[in-house]
Amino acid sequence: MKLSIARDLLAPALAAVSTVSTRSTIPIMECVRIEARASVLNLSCTDLDQWLDVVVADARVETEGSVCVDINRARALVASWQSGFSVDVSVDGVGAHIRCRNSRLIFPVLAATEFPRIAFTGTVEIEISAETIAKIGAVILPLIESDGAHVALAGAHISARSGFLRAVGANPHRIAVVAVPIGSELDNIILPKSSAASLVRLSKGSSAPVRMAVGSGKARFCGQNWTLTTKLIDEPDIGVERAVGGLVEKPVVAFGSQILSVCRRAASVLEDREFRKNAPRTVTLSPKESGFLVTGGRGLFEDWIDAEIPEGTDSVELNAAHLADAAEALGAECEIEMHIHAPGKAVRLSRVGERVESISLSSFRSGTA
Repeated sequence: MKLSIARDLLAPALAAVSTVSTRSTIPIMECVRIEARASVLNLSCTDLDQWLDVVVADARVETEGSVCVDINRARALVASWQSGFSVDVSVDGVGAHIRCRNSRLIFPVLAATEFPRIAFTGTVEIEISAETIAKIGAVILPLIESDGAHVALAGAHISARSGFLRAVGANPHRIAVVAVPIGSELDNIILPKSSAASLVRLSKGSSAPVRMAVGSGKARFCGQNWTLTTKLIDEPDIGVERAVGGLVEKPVVAFGSQILSVCRRAASVLEDREFRKNAPRTVTLSPKESGFLVTGGRGLFEDWIDAEIPEGTDSVELNAAHLADAAEALGAECEIEMHIHAPGKAVRLSRVGERVESISLSSFRSGTA
């Protein structure tokens, strides 16, 4: 194999593909598979749960072929070279010779046939916008606890039905739903948190949609110059979305920016080491004529949130940090509805008028936090 490619094309491709490599006692698991065909370079890495392929065009391939080299050493070497120059790669019986101007390094190689591949046949295909993937990163991923006790909560639940594509993330205290209109149908799948994070990272900065195909126990995502194939979490649908808080006829309406600032201050006070052992990390929102009196920490904190309070609204006790995170995820610049039920019931937050996308928070009965 012999080729030449611009350093400025190769460096970001190596950085992208390296995100799914892993430290391992198996040498091939720490390698990138490099395949040169025509004028295209295909880079592949895997951790045996995810397989990522990145395509780099505009390579000058003199001799086609494929080989595996250490991904971390290759990435660091190419990143250290100055922008604007070409990288030459040639493989012989000694190893892979990688050169840039007067710098050269010889890498040990492994046969490309040792690189583990994954068979995939997709049965359902849908298209996901870059905006939706960004929402999954901002709203869904922070809620997923990959080391939690329940395997079904270790990933993003994705389904398409009733005209909406839904992505749901949950933990024992919070649940979030991202939804966009779509014409396709898809039974619920559970995408591992690491794979969802890879999807968000690969889509960042691009406005192009991603095509998703689902097969037996696997999913494949295709972007502009990359393909991510991943195993899915094999757990039955436990109906996570049923835990979403219900709607009330007249919700509380408040500005997201004020909820965010007040609850961030409260969380900072309640997380202080001097008070943590003696005070719960929740705030009580007590309805008044023109807003909520916000108190917490048995008198340590008191503030105010302007809000439209319907008659009959109950007081509610919520985790201050969780409420701030929800306001930030929904949009601090927006007006936010709070659907408050009886004490101890989940509180549903959404942008005004939104009936699908939401974040639900566990509420506490006084003194139980």
